[in-house]
Amino acid sequence: SEVLKSKIAKMYGVDEQNILITTGATMSLFLLCSVLLESRDDVILEAPNYEPLYKTVLHFTSTVKIIERRFDKGFQLDLEELERKISRNAKAIIVTNVHNPSGVSTSPEKLSTIGQIARDYKTMVISDEVYLDGVLNPQLKPAVTLGQNMISINSMTKIFGLPQIKIGWIAADEGIIKRLNTAYLYITGGSVSYPSQMIALKALQNADSILSRYKDVVSRNIKVILGWINGRDDVEWVEPEGGTTCFIRIPSGVDDVRIADLLMQKYNTLIVPGNFFWARGFIRISFGCNTETLQVGLSNIGKALDEVKKKSF
Repeated sequence: SEVLKSKIAKMYGVDEQNILITTGATMSLFLLCSVLLESRDDVILEAPNYEPLYKTVLHFTSTVKIIERRFDKGFQLDLEELERKISRNAKAIIVTNVHNPSGVSTSPEKLSTIGQIARDYKTMVISDEVYLDGVLNPQLKPAVTLGQNMISINSMTKIFGLPQIKIGWIAADEGIIKRLNTAYLYITGGSVSYPSQMIALKALQNADSILSRYKDVVSRNIKVILGWINGRDDVEWVEPEGGTTCFIRIPSGVDDVRIADLLMQKYNTLIVPGNFFWARGFIRISFGCNTETLQVGLSNIGKALDEVKKKSF
């Protein structure tokens, strides 16, 4: 739909020729990898990261270099490490902003610096921004607005809560969009459900009210989690800046996969173990739900931690 494309373009302050509608963020990343990468190219990824992102890249190249987002550095991207890892063979730097799983954001200034480092090596920066609309800091900016070698991916799945419609998009330089259009035509036939596009358009037309309500929920729930963490002596976090998720460090020696299994089987509570993000010793929880559900979930996590710790001694 040209109407949906026009709406998204206006959100970014770019032309319609800079937008490609896709069937979601994962498809967007797959398309970008198919266009930008060859088998011997380097790709620089952050860690912890969303496992499907890593696995998608491995379909196209086995040469992946990792930049660690360290807990003791607030899960922030380390620019010095980036400069050590990047080379002329690097074709893409892929980041998440807001970071999945921690909920930490990357400032426009730092993102611009990453873009400049990448430009010096003729490298593209791909920013997965599916949580960006849910941040509480209004100063954050999409990557595509910060430089010609910067690409933004987003979708209706996370903050707008519409995973069923399978609508996402890529915002990038017009030349890249043309190449992506060709790849998309070959891979999928180029079609995206028209009814789904109309639902997405309706949601985006009402974005102000949807996001206002969402941010009220997030602000309240972050305070609830903070209170829970302050009430225990065995868990830590870096407070998220919005989004829907946070990454909690659990006690040393407690297995995150074991905790996840126990919570599911005994307490009917779902969390994601840090192992899924290449970060053992952490759990990811979602707070994009009603507050009562979150409070029950946190109580159950506490019970499971106490149970596992008791059995360990």
